[in-house]
Amino acid sequence: MQTQAAGLEQAETQDLVQNESQVQDQNQEQAQIENGQESGTSLDAMIAQWNEELDADTVTNLTDEEQVAVRTLFANTIFFGDSMTQAIGEYGFLDMTNIVYQRSATIDVLITKIPEVAATLPKQVVIFTGLNDCNHYTEIADYRRDYVTMLQQLKASIPGVKIIVSSLLSPSDALGQVRADLVRAPQFDHELRSICQENDVTYVDSTWIVRQKNYLDDGIHMNRTFYRVWFRYLKALLGNQ
Repeated sequence: MQTQAAGLEQAETQDLVQNESQVQDQNQEQAQIENGQESGTSLDAMIAQWNEELDADTVTNLTDEEQVAVRTLFANTIFFGDSMTQAIGEYGFLDMTNIVYQRSATIDVLITKIPEVAATLPKQVVIFTGLNDCNHYTEIADYRRDYVTMLQQLKASIPGVKIIVSSLLSPSDALGQVRADLVRAPQFDHELRSICQENDVTYVDSTWIVRQKNYLDDGIHMNRTFYRVWFRYLKALLGNQ
C-alpha cells in the first residue's frame, strides 16, 4: 500500500510540474505578444535582426505598410520634447500635428508647454529629450524634481493618458571627450528610469540602437537610420497594448 501511495504521489507531483510548466509557457507566449510579437517573431529576435542591420548599414526606409501602421498607431499620440522630438517631423515619420517641441528646452521649460500638449487631448504622450538637462542641472536631484512635476502635471491635465519615456542617449565618443557635462548622460538616464518606475510610466530603453556612425556632426542628434529602427521598436513594443 505504501508503494502504491508513493507512486500516486510521484505521479501527482509530475502532473503538477507539467501543469506549472505549461502555465509558464503560456505566460511567456503572452509576454511575447504584449511585448510586440509579430508574425511569430519574438521581440528579442527582432532586436537581434535590427542590431545586425545597424552594424551592416543595411537599415531600410519604412515600407509603405510600416509607415501606415506607425501613423495609425500614433494617430492619437503627441511626441513631446526638444530637438530630438523635432526630428521626428523633419524626417517625415509623423506630421507636426503629432509633435510638441521646443529646441534646446530643458524639463523646466517643457513644463510650460504642457497646456499645448493637453489641448490636443492625446491618448498617449511619448517624451523624447536630449542632453540639454545634463548641462542645465548641476544636481540630478533638481532634474528629478522637475521631471516628476512634469509627469504629474501631464497626468493631471490629461486624465487617463498613457505616458511613454524614451531613454536619454549619450553624446558621441568624440564629443564626450570635450564636453564633460554631457558625459553625465548615463547618470541622468539611470535617474530617469527610476523616475518612470516610481511614477507608473513606461520607460523605453533605446540606447541599444545607438551607433557612432549614426550621429550627426554635432555628436548629439541622430540621423534617419536611428529613427527608422526606433519607430520599428516602438511599434513592436506598443502595437499590441
